[in-house]
Amino acid sequence: MKIPQQNSQLIDKTMERVSDAVITADEDMEYTYLNSNAKELIHATNDTLRGESLFDTLPHPLDTSDVDKVEKVQQTEETQSFVRYSEALDRWYEVSVYPDEDGISIFITDISDQKESERELQRVQQRFEEFSGSVREAFFQVSADYEETLYVNPAVEAVYGITPQEASEDPLAWLRHVHPDDRDDLEANIDEQMVKEADWPVEQEFRVQHPVRGEQWVKARLDCVSLGNSDEHTITGTAIDITDRKRQERELERSEKRLRAIFDYAPDEIYLHDAEGNLRDVNLAAVDNLGYSREELLSMSVSDFVSDRSQMDLKEVFREMSTGETYRAESQHEQADGTTYPVEVWLNKVNYDDTERFVGICRDVSVQRQQAKSLAELHNASQDLVEAQEREEVFDRLLDAAITITGVDSATLFQFEETENTLLPTNSFGRETSPVAIEPGQGPRWKAFADQATRVLEPGPKTHVRDDVSTLLILSLGDRCVLQCVSEKPEALDEQQRELVETLVAMAEAVLNRTTREQQLRRREAQLQSQSAVADRLERVNGIIRRLSREFVNIRTREALDTTVCESLCDVDEFEFVWFGMVGNGVVKPVATSGGHSDYLEAQAPVETTRREKSLPAGRAAVTEDIVIIEKIADEIHDGEWQTKALAQSLLSVISIPVKHNGVRYGILTLYANQANTFGENMKTALQELADIVACACYRIEQERASRYDRERRVDFTVKAAQTPLLSVAEKIGSNISVLSVKRTHLTTTAYIESPDANPSDCVSAGKTTAGIDAVQSTGPDTYRYRVEADEVGLVEMITECGGIVESIATIEDRLQVQTRFPDTDATDSICTAISDKCDGVTIAHARPTADSTHYTEELFDELSDRQYEALQMAFQYGYFSWPKQSTGEDVAEEMGVAPSTFTEHVRRAESALLTKLLAYEARSR
Repeated sequence: MKIPQQNSQLIDKTMERVSDAVITADEDMEYTYLNSNAKELIHATNDTLRGESLFDTLPHPLDTSDVDKVEKVQQTEETQSFVRYSEALDRWYEVSVYPDEDGISIFITDISDQKESERELQRVQQRFEEFSGSVREAFFQVSADYEETLYVNPAVEAVYGITPQEASEDPLAWLRHVHPDDRDDLEANIDEQMVKEADWPVEQEFRVQHPVRGEQWVKARLDCVSLGNSDEHTITGTAIDITDRKRQERELERSEKRLRAIFDYAPDEIYLHDAEGNLRDVNLAAVDNLGYSREELLSMSVSDFVSDRSQMDLKEVFREMSTGETYRAESQHEQADGTTYPVEVWLNKVNYDDTERFVGICRDVSVQRQQAKSLAELHNASQDLVEAQEREEVFDRLLDAAITITGVDSATLFQFEETENTLLPTNSFGRETSPVAIEPGQGPRWKAFADQATRVLEPGPKTHVRDDVSTLLILSLGDRCVLQCVSEKPEALDEQQRELVETLVAMAEAVLNRTTREQQLRRREAQLQSQSAVADRLERVNGIIRRLSREFVNIRTREALDTTVCESLCDVDEFEFVWFGMVGNGVVKPVATSGGHSDYLEAQAPVETTRREKSLPAGRAAVTEDIVIIEKIADEIHDGEWQTKALAQSLLSVISIPVKHNGVRYGILTLYANQANTFGENMKTALQELADIVACACYRIEQERASRYDRERRVDFTVKAAQTPLLSVAEKIGSNISVLSVKRTHLTTTAYIESPDANPSDCVSAGKTTAGIDAVQSTGPDTYRYRVEADEVGLVEMITECGGIVESIATIEDRLQVQTRFPDTDATDSICTAISDKCDGVTIAHARPTADSTHYTEELFDELSDRQYEALQMAFQYGYFSWPKQSTGEDVAEEMGVAPSTFTEHVRRAESALLTKLLAYEARSR
């Protein structure tokens, strides 16, 4: 169609105004028109391109890949649009190809700015997605009718327990996990939002039952967002897990409640006020103590109830204090009724809510002051009680102090009267009138007395307390009396006062004990004065005992021992004369004296051993083997001549003490005193202790003497019946027995014996059939030596312990004869007599000295230790030295309980020592 010229010009003008590049082509795809933007874009003109093929010279930014699209428009007459990027121009273009009846029209639009905006939008979208995916708040956007989810981030799963997919499919999926107690309110709010009645924005806190985390708190904030200028809008919101915050809030709330409870229920008054003294807060103790309500106090100033400080003084104190400083003082608080009470004040200056505040803690010390006063009164009363000298004075001061300290109306003291078996009222102070006696088992007073306890009673039929009495306090003073305190005032006799009265009563009881003791002490003072000399004498005797115990160790002879004892005792002034005698042949022979009264003793010779009461005490003690004491010889002056002679030499009392050890008597120790009643019980005990020590020393000396004595005495004992196991064995085998040694332990006695004439099997059989024999064992094959273990050995053991040697035990008709050897000493007769006396059926048949012989036993064995001697003796008894040997070294070592090497060492050393001594002795003899 041919366009008129006029219209063509109009079209050109229009195309020039278009911002796009416009290109037209005819049916042959040849250029027909380019506007100025097109010319600039492809750097060409109409004249140069008109008639040129479009496909030969593609307009920029088209390339060969777009030829098909252009042809398709021509063929299908359908518009094609596509976007191309020009690297040369670094621009984006949108190309639109339109068909027309003359050919095609191409519009090229620069969309670089739009593309940049899209890229920026994508970057923002990406940053938003990254941000929303990393935060713990859930973001969401839904349609106003909650029918469509427009956006939701991943955090919705952590907050609500639903996946983003579930939230996208159902905008109200999260509501299923809301706690049932909170769901109704949320649904109502959603209804309001859907009809646009909500007051935006909306904030809600509710609980969610999370499928993994359990119950948790969520805070959601919703807002209504309009879409552009239209009336449409969406619901946009966030949701965050506030479980930790809720827990902290609950803990903070509990903590605040605890602190508030501590503040309110603290026993001390607590005040919070400003620098002017105006109260901002008070606790319950302040309300209770001051008598104002809390509202009244909060409208008051500190100066309104601090009675001893002016407001100006208080403000001066507040002004001078520094933050953190503590001010301490004593003050007076005035109650609502006008009464005052003392307080201790601790005041701190603090920064409270960025405001200067003062915290005052005030403690009511009226009770402490009263306690201090009561304690002072108790102290004074105690001093008064301590100064009391008589019982009645103690009772009067006790009653006066009880009323003063407790403030009771009356106090009464009931004393126990043993003759009448009742509690009688003896002392009374106060308004109590005509108290009556208390019979046994009658009422609380008697029960308190019987139980020696404190009782606090109130009126009632079971307590026997009158109705006009508020409190009855009953206290026992041991087994002497009962104190009764009566109060008619309800507030009297609190716990502290009762304790003070109990302390006072305890003090009174102690004072009563003291006064009683003092009276007894005064009565005994005279006795003690007379006894002081006795005590001094006893102390001196004890000193002598201690000294002699040390000296006896170095004394080697009986003569020295006897003399030392007598002379030491005479160092006591009251011991006028001391002598020691040996008993023998019916008399007590003096062997040592001290004190210068030998003429008196010579006048009494011989001192016969007799039981007659008129005889000398030493003779009686020798027979009775018991201590004989005559405290006043003058009382027995008509009973014999010795009393008269003793009084003539100022010998006024006497004691004779047997000196014996293990049944063996070593003599009689006799002391005469120049005062009567010298030998009381304590002195008797001390002298008996000395006699025991002397006896032990005598035994030691005799043992030492026996071990080195050159003369022996042969003593034969006749036994009527085989009353001991070893004698029974001798009787059964009918052969003589020689006893080699006897060894005693705390359980058994082991005797080593030999019987050359007896059949070994007969000896073993006799031992097995004898009661009291634990074992009989031959010390070697075909030997006549045996080891006998028995519960006791009796006579044989006693002979051995007393230093004797049993040579043989022989059967003579119906008796046994035991032949022994003893060291020939002064004590031998006493020892043998003691042995025969202690063993039933045993008599001394013969006692004769052996022929003189020279012994060097002590010299030989001086160099041997105890273990060497024992090893040598055991080896000999077991046939170790026999030929052939009857036992080995291992056998003897096992019997001794030592190692074989130890036994061998002991034997070798003993052999060496004995041979050395023996050969040296033989050399000297030649």
